[in-house]
Amino acid sequence: RERLLSELETYFRTDYMFQHWTMPTGAFVVDVGGDDLGFDDESDERPQGGNLAPDLRLEHFGNYKFCCPKTFELRSESGPGNTVAKFVDTTDPFADTAVDATPAASFEVMVHGLEPINRGRFSLSISGEKDVAEVADFYVREIAEQVSDYRIIGVPRAHPKVKDENDIAQVRAWKVYLRTAGRRHDTARSQALANRDICIIVVQRKYIPPMMDKFQNIVVITYGSYGTVMQSSANEQRCEAIVSSLRVISKARGHDSLVVQTRANTLMLDEEAYAWYAANLNIRPDAHRLARAFCFSIVRVLSRAGLQVPVDAGVKGDEVSDDPFEFSLRLERQVPGVADQGRDNGLVREWKARVWRYLAFCVDGGILPYLTIIKLAVHVQQHPRRLQRLSQVLQVLLYFRAANSEFSQVALPLKVSDDRLMQNFTFNELVMERLLSSGYIKKVLDDTADPLEYPRFIVRLLQQGKDRVRWGYSLQYTVCKQLVRSSAAFSSAADSEPGFGQTASGAEVANLAAPKAPPLGDLALHTIVPALIDLLNDEGSNEKIQVLVVSTLVNFTKNNTIIKNKIMAGGGIRRICQFLYSKHDDLVRHSCSLLNNCTKSEQYRGQVAKFRAVEALMRLLSENPFPPKHRSTRILIQACVVIGNLASDTVLRQRITDSLGYEFVTDGRDSTRSFPQSRAIRVLFGHLADGSDTTKERESLRVTVIFSLKNLAIRHAENKRTIGRLAIPQLCTILKSTPDEPNNRILIDVALRCIYVLSFDPVNCRMLQIQNIDKILQRLTSFADITRQIHMKMNKSA
Repeated sequence: RERLLSELETYFRTDYMFQHWTMPTGAFVVDVGGDDLGFDDESDERPQGGNLAPDLRLEHFGNYKFCCPKTFELRSESGPGNTVAKFVDTTDPFADTAVDATPAASFEVMVHGLEPINRGRFSLSISGEKDVAEVADFYVREIAEQVSDYRIIGVPRAHPKVKDENDIAQVRAWKVYLRTAGRRHDTARSQALANRDICIIVVQRKYIPPMMDKFQNIVVITYGSYGTVMQSSANEQRCEAIVSSLRVISKARGHDSLVVQTRANTLMLDEEAYAWYAANLNIRPDAHRLARAFCFSIVRVLSRAGLQVPVDAGVKGDEVSDDPFEFSLRLERQVPGVADQGRDNGLVREWKARVWRYLAFCVDGGILPYLTIIKLAVHVQQHPRRLQRLSQVLQVLLYFRAANSEFSQVALPLKVSDDRLMQNFTFNELVMERLLSSGYIKKVLDDTADPLEYPRFIVRLLQQGKDRVRWGYSLQYTVCKQLVRSSAAFSSAADSEPGFGQTASGAEVANLAAPKAPPLGDLALHTIVPALIDLLNDEGSNEKIQVLVVSTLVNFTKNNTIIKNKIMAGGGIRRICQFLYSKHDDLVRHSCSLLNNCTKSEQYRGQVAKFRAVEALMRLLSENPFPPKHRSTRILIQACVVIGNLASDTVLRQRITDSLGYEFVTDGRDSTRSFPQSRAIRVLFGHLADGSDTTKERESLRVTVIFSLKNLAIRHAENKRTIGRLAIPQLCTILKSTPDEPNNRILIDVALRCIYVLSFDPVNCRMLQIQNIDKILQRLTSFADITRQIHMKMNKSA
């Protein structure tokens, strides 16, 4: 045992052991392969404890067991790499038809193969290590390719998977519920996915015993009909029940403490693994003692600088110093498993990088909850002279260096100004996120007196993030989150513009608990915005990043014509119009907001319409061919605003009117007569007529619909007549029922202005008289100017 322990301590502490997984003598095999998840035929354990419900049976598949309704039977198994089983409801009238083309209720269970943690993390393959939400998105895209349209029902969210008491692995689950329209292709697969309610739940087991170095994804997909609410609910509940009963059939109940402890000692874990090992296995690296001393030394420096920090006595034997670097240097010298003589410089370099990544985890709440990198960065900015040593600590924690090169303790501004280093660099991306969020990076680079140093650095980060194999989407996502914060500060400082719209704040787009970011100057904007437009046009970017990019541009374009010109010249509007067809509600809404900012300027409306924005916006406002009837109210509000802006242009006014074609409607006063009516106007009016919802958002939608109808009626006789027939009774009802109070002024004002435009038509004037418009106007004393103009038009018409 002593010899094995010595060999494990040596080889696990080096990259060689982790990469090759071989022992010099071959006498001891550590990796047990897939046998740790073999069947246990003698186990009679019930997934939920106790007896099964009478309508359920216990099903075994792919090293797992789960509860299955008795009416469902196994119809097919497939997949060499992923084990896939399909179960079909035998009581369904369509169950006996061809399996691949049947609309019968069914569900699939897919068990992916065991994969090593931290290998292929940024691979495009589904087998690479990904978050459960990314795996669910993969299956959503696969379904979307087979159907003509689909909708995400509700908000995709984490699913509270019931924890198996006998499974020590980390378990996470993610749920997505979608509804599909008709088939896209003339294939059995497309037919099987058409007109369905589909529930997808991805379960990920990570840190699988006994080696705790692998993960596995299990995907459960249920297919039902959306004919009734009850059917949809049953389909969702079926999926949740299967997932909740899911249990692993495992021979390995515990972890190999020797191997797991040794892996922790090599500091080759990531931040999530350090925290999980400590909380669930009570395993911490041997470096933990010196890391504690490092953190307590930082607290001492803060305290001696006169800052109030919580007092933590620590434990007996804790070391502390006035210089935190004393302990980091001791850790750097303790290169495990390598003799002092003949050391491999590459191994030493990698060990030092791992040391500082672990120290960054410890400083960022890993040891002392009240000590975080963001708080430390804020203190350093507030007291730069007293905390100069801690500023050096932050820059070493960042570990900014040329790729595959030794780290040097040179000030960050000097490194950023080194063109050769900036061609290919690397750093701790989590520390970078904290330092960007706190404003520390901007403060340090702005002190160089070059106003473009910081924006150039941001652009370099965005360009570096294009290397998806190396960074995945994390680097670009980190930078874009900070730009959202900075753009929100920029937007708040800008003067407000007329019209309807909203600012996209950072907290609205992502859960960003960070200090308020300082605004960027004009020179910085001209440097960064072209890089954002390049990222906008990057087909390989994911929707989360696109949401942040569009949100940033929404804030930058507020009352800034120059930035609008850059977006137009860079081809950004073409891409924005494509986003209007996305199923991601935040991306669609912020795209509409950006179009709103651009279409407030007359010169941009024609360019926006050139990319078929009118058709896309009217599609958003139209009813869906399947439930739910409409997109979210917030999307409808922004879409109506853009339509209203475009309708200010004479040519585009007609294009909007014609966009959905016409239908013949019988005249209510003369059943023998019929007239063509614009479907686009009817679609807009439909949102005004729906008075069942009186929420604040719905009230805002009514304001924007009336705004759009008013602009469509200006200098367009046919539209005046059409809108008058439809909207005058509703507008008068709104004016009657809405109190003349400050919080209702916008709605009353836009309704009066719409009535004024409609009053230019004599037929509409007669309809207004029937609605007793004079009596309605008398009570609106706060709108004397507009009511007087309406009276004048009415009298002139009479």
